[in-house]
Amino acid sequence: MHMNSDKTKIFTLLGGFFLFGLGRWINLVVVHAWAASRALLIAISYGLLAGLLAYFLTDLFLAKGLLQFKLLWLKTIFFFILGISFLNHFLFRGFPGHINEIAGIEAIIVIVFFLIALTIDNKKKQPDNFVFSDEMTLPAKYSRHRPVKTMLETLLRLFPCPEPVALYRVGRPTKKSPVIVTGNYDLTVRRVAAALKPIDCWLLVCNSRGINIWCSSLAGHFKTEDIIKAVKLTGLSKKVSHKKLILPQLCAGNIYPERIKKETKFKAEFGPASINDITVYLKERKNQEIRNVTFTIKERLEMAVGCPLLLFAFLLLVYNFIGLSHLLIVMPVIFVLTIIHAVVFPVRMIKNITGWSLFAGFIAFFILFGVFSAGMGFISLGNCIAIGIGMIYIVKEFSGWSPLIKYNLIPYPKARITVDRDLCTGCYRCIEVCPKGVYEFEDGKSRADKTAECILCKACFRQCPAGAINHSDNPAAQGPESQ
Repeated sequence: MHMNSDKTKIFTLLGGFFLFGLGRWINLVVVHAWAASRALLIAISYGLLAGLLAYFLTDLFLAKGLLQFKLLWLKTIFFFILGISFLNHFLFRGFPGHINEIAGIEAIIVIVFFLIALTIDNKKKQPDNFVFSDEMTLPAKYSRHRPVKTMLETLLRLFPCPEPVALYRVGRPTKKSPVIVTGNYDLTVRRVAAALKPIDCWLLVCNSRGINIWCSSLAGHFKTEDIIKAVKLTGLSKKVSHKKLILPQLCAGNIYPERIKKETKFKAEFGPASINDITVYLKERKNQEIRNVTFTIKERLEMAVGCPLLLFAFLLLVYNFIGLSHLLIVMPVIFVLTIIHAVVFPVRMIKNITGWSLFAGFIAFFILFGVFSAGMGFISLGNCIAIGIGMIYIVKEFSGWSPLIKYNLIPYPKARITVDRDLCTGCYRCIEVCPKGVYEFEDGKSRADKTAECILCKACFRQCPAGAINHSDNPAAQGPESQ
């Protein structure tokens, strides 16, 4: 299986290299009348770019969102392509077509690669390695405000950015202070540390493979074993006198507290959906409002910044055959439309994501064509079509950047959920772990009140200790409602 995966990645790398490089070479020689030998260097640089992107996407797909290949190797290739881009820009500046087409798009490529190279730290270990730090004091880097680093990690969040597994003091914790669990994605650790500033507590950083808790848990990377290892490795039982862990709510779909208690003696409970509500949670554990996931304007704009990244890579491949200068119009327009969509997303007139994505794509096309193409002649018909199709993808993709909506290119069936009230013990666990408020409490029992809101995260039936929840997404469920 491993060998087949390696062969697949190498095949896509070579395919991307030859397809993209050949297209660039043909475009320069035929359309711009470059000498074949002079076009070769540029063709090689763009071929390397395409091959790397193809390898990267294949690696992400095979590993369910986890980057597996070595970061140092990746960084070396980025700098190599950077060098070729600068060489192309300065040495071939006077060749026909370079100023109009290549200089602008190469400037974008150079800037993007430079940002990626800055983001990747080759001193960090592989994200799938279990790295441990025995430093008890919370490092200053987690408490400093770093807007540039935050922007880069938001833009390039497909790249894992792992931090060491560790147990840190936040404030002046005692043996009775709470223990807050989080993953080892750099941006997550920094945001959790910022939210915990007013609290004297312990912060247990577990191995989530350098990606955020929600994605890591749903993809099966952040597991019960990772919490158990962190508890044992850090000697947590010697640092606190109680036996309680507060876990991120959004990891409930893949974490089993019973196993944690069996192997570590620590009782694990799920905290709020957002770490910013941790102080409310510590005062009022059953506050249902802090259980529901939000998608604020700030969060939506953050997601919109990085959302078009894969689309831009694909467009770079397509326009390689047509003319890269078109991207100097297409890319900014798509980016602006993505930002606008992030703002209006909560008040959209069509709630179904597939329907809304089609509607948004067609609206974008007709406005651009009517005003900027047919009216002003600023954008060609082909580019209007490309932007419209791109927005259909972007709107669909955007829904997957938050637990608010279940992302799936193929529409998933609506969940069918019932609660066996005879089995229900009223433990409140299903309400604690559901990010969409599907369950209500009535007469000491749970009830599935908003089944249409379910995003199939599996947390409810996996966490129900009595097995009282019959869910259509649970293969082990019994009864007519689950068939």
